[in-house]
Amino acid sequence: AADLLAEADRLWPATPAQTTRLRDWTERAGALLERRPQHAEARAQLATRTDLDDDPRRNEAAREWLLTQLDRLLASLNEVERVHPSIETRLQFASTLHERSVESFASDWAAAAQRVRSDARFAGFELAPQVGLVPLGPDPRSRLEEFAHLASGELPSRDATGQLAIDGESAIVLVLVPGGEFVLGSLLPDAEHAAGSPNVDPWTGKWDGPLVRVRLEPCLLGKFELTRGQVRRHAGLDPSTLVPDEEALRADMERLPVETISWEFATRWLAELDLALPTEAQWEHAARAGTTSVFFSGDAVASLQGFANVADATAARSGANWPAELALDDGFVSVAPVGSLAPNAFGLHDMLGNVAEWCRDSWEELGGARPRAGDGLFEGSEETRVLRGGSFSHSPRSCRSSSRNGAMPSYVAPVWGARAARRVER
Repeated sequence: AADLLAEADRLWPATPAQTTRLRDWTERAGALLERRPQHAEARAQLATRTDLDDDPRRNEAAREWLLTQLDRLLASLNEVERVHPSIETRLQFASTLHERSVESFASDWAAAAQRVRSDARFAGFELAPQVGLVPLGPDPRSRLEEFAHLASGELPSRDATGQLAIDGESAIVLVLVPGGEFVLGSLLPDAEHAAGSPNVDPWTGKWDGPLVRVRLEPCLLGKFELTRGQVRRHAGLDPSTLVPDEEALRADMERLPVETISWEFATRWLAELDLALPTEAQWEHAARAGTTSVFFSGDAVASLQGFANVADATAARSGANWPAELALDDGFVSVAPVGSLAPNAFGLHDMLGNVAEWCRDSWEELGGARPRAGDGLFEGSEETRVLRGGSFSHSPRSCRSSSRNGAMPSYVAPVWGARAARRVER
């Protein structure tokens, strides 16, 4: 029974590939539970036995030891009985996932593949149906394909303008981001690199350069930051600690970005949903969305107005205890519901500000970085993990496209969240 319980925690994600293991678990659990009445009867009889040893004291010791073992076994079987329905639910989900995500949407997948094939940004990339995802069609502005992740919530619908209507019950939405070559990082302006040139940034920090050329395959990246509702539904808890000052936001808590999560929690939770954190290269490529300026909105701080929730005039008026950029006013003191501000050219919201986002990589100085082909992963030796994008309490200069930060994987802070990513199956 103990082995079954330990195995139950590893039976993720609930995908068709996991079906055999899930079915085997339920069969073994069922066989064990069938024998539970016999163990309970043996325990009842043992409680009054006096014939285990001729010596009364040894008899009592033997009886107590056997009772302890049977009590432990029965407790484990009770726990197996408690877990059993959730494994059966996982099995049902996994065994029907291909039908519900691929077969039932065959025409939508074919249409999405044709649009991707015709999009010059993808250079003839052939999109295959992705098990567990449902096509939502292209974003009306970016024209990039978007998909709902079935295991994480309800399918969102589009409003009259074609925009997705997101609420606390909505599934994670993934955007098919084009690949290609891009330049990660930034440089300070100098005699050879004039201000306004590609990747030249007057606020470049010690760790934001030198430049690294990266070639990426297309990937799937969350259109929004992970929400409290999405984490609560699957994990059964919400680790977030912030309580917004605004009454309207307190009524929309499930749509707020989850925060106060560690890299370890985010990595484990996403893996159970067949998802992952983006690599640092995937994150910056998506944040820039084809731009080479300081922010995806331009080089000037003022360009962030309407695009990023950062330390601003709203926070200053509320008496927030962090320095504010008074030239900006996003209307939020702390976190904003995901999607409240305008997206970048890839249709991705809150890439800068709101909550800083964990990336998959170990921290590595860019001077010696050798990004892995395909996803650009930096496989450094440091235990520290990467954080990107800045947050509502950071100044604009800490929310630049190239700004890098990091922390130990077990650490948490009320300004740290995450965004989902997934490899495109070929």
